[in-house]
Amino acid sequence: MELKPTILVVDDEFSIRESFDLILSHKYRVIQAASGEGALKQAADHVIDLVYLDVRMPGIDGIETLKRLKEISPQTEVIMVTAVNDVQKASLAINLGAYDYVVKPFDVEKISSLTAGLLRKKGLLSVVRGIGMQTIGQLIGLKVVAGRIVEISKTTNWGLISGEPGVEKEWVARLIHQNSGNIKPFSVLDLKELSDSAIDKKLFGKSEGITTADIKKEIGLVDFSGTIFIDNIELLNVEFQAQLAKLSIRVIAGTSRAFSELNLCKEFGDKITHEQISIPPLRERSSDIPLFVNYFLDEGKNVHGSKIKEILPQASDILSSYSWPGNVLELKSVIERLVLVTKASKVEPRDLPVNILINSSVPFSMPLEDAYSEFEGDFIKAVMEYNSNNKVKASKMLRVSPQVLEAKL
Repeated sequence: MELKPTILVVDDEFSIRESFDLILSHKYRVIQAASGEGALKQAADHVIDLVYLDVRMPGIDGIETLKRLKEISPQTEVIMVTAVNDVQKASLAINLGAYDYVVKPFDVEKISSLTAGLLRKKGLLSVVRGIGMQTIGQLIGLKVVAGRIVEISKTTNWGLISGEPGVEKEWVARLIHQNSGNIKPFSVLDLKELSDSAIDKKLFGKSEGITTADIKKEIGLVDFSGTIFIDNIELLNVEFQAQLAKLSIRVIAGTSRAFSELNLCKEFGDKITHEQISIPPLRERSSDIPLFVNYFLDEGKNVHGSKIKEILPQASDILSSYSWPGNVLELKSVIERLVLVTKASKVEPRDLPVNILINSSVPFSMPLEDAYSEFEGDFIKAVMEYNSNNKVKASKMLRVSPQVLEAKL
């Protein structure tokens, strides 16, 4: 029998906990806690996939509980539950590692779709479990490396996954772990923009205090993970490489660099290059694009809801002919945008971003006024982001009055 994902609901109001239980318990294992202290005990006793956590509680509040939950189990996803007047605190929680927040009184469909979408994203649960690797490749566009994933999954060897930024390095590493039979968690560490001290803390944890009684240990990824996927491995200094090489965990590294550009100590380098996979850029496997489009469209509809039922053939051809310099990551972003802004049930060429339309080799029909409007909107958005959403500065760059800019936003 397949194990159900475990969801922890933390709220001091019994009625709220029971509401979540009624919504979720038919598909998931739901456990409850009435306080932050109770939540921490449940997290210590169970492997929890997702937590719905109230912001305002007596004793340890939701923000502090979130911090401690992430110390106990960094891979557990947390969604904050808040009243309207606590939304600012919930937004703070996002910066502290929460995935999202919902506002009371919440919508049943919203909770169901948010839960399903997040758990699917977290572990590719509905795609990976119980089906063969070749089928996985056909479903989510990994045909080109499916055979190597199967081979490496049968071993405990370390590995190196290379490819341009935006290709599916993390997905491949996750599939290797999930099909290896390793029951310990899969962890991800992207070294980009992390200092050495932050990397040290995330990998190896830290201890505070001097005496045995005073020592407080904050666990690192190496303390509980079965496999750690470390992306941008070229940023890992040789001291940390040497420490990792002595441990019994499995490391799968990711890089966008050529192997000759990596500064690796011998033992660490020998281990991660034992198994290697190179993922081609998306432009070299255009037949995978419709697979990814359908996958991200379904995922987006589960999380956000959408009226989209079909991408018309001409729009699909345009997507398949685009070169996707940002690879799968860029494609995902485009589909998420379509899910959020498209009001019709069918996606037409005019619904696609202007840069994709311009750079596509597929001819299409679109009123010039619509093309101009789309370009104008994207340009204004880029200028606003450049000026940190300061309308006065943006209006000066665009040489329009703040009132005109406001009307166009």
